[in-house]
Amino acid sequence: MKVAGNVLLTSEIPFEKGRSLKYYINAAGGVDNKGWLKKAYIIYPNGEAAVSKSFLFFRSRPTVKPDSQIIVPQKPETKKGNTLELVSIASIVTSIALLIITAFK
Repeated sequence: MKVAGNVLLTSEIPFEKGRSLKYYINAAGGVDNKGWLKKAYIIYPNGEAAVSKSFLFFRSRPTVKPDSQIIVPQKPETKKGNTLELVSIASIVTSIALLIITAFK
């Protein structure tokens, strides 16, 4: 059982019947700070892939089978606005609000 992707230690872990996807990921040291556990998936020996699914508060993880490969993908990068952008946006909104207020006086 190979565990790869954004885990602390890419490794081969012996298959144990009845063990969960999370067990194998934790055996590889767990998910690193860029790993996306919710989207972890399994590639089975026949080439098929199974993805973790969730609906409301319920989570369904795929079943681990012998000779499978577990992949933990990387979280998508989110662009965070810097202070200059926030000040510019606030300035624009304030200017528009003042124009609207003076137009209705």
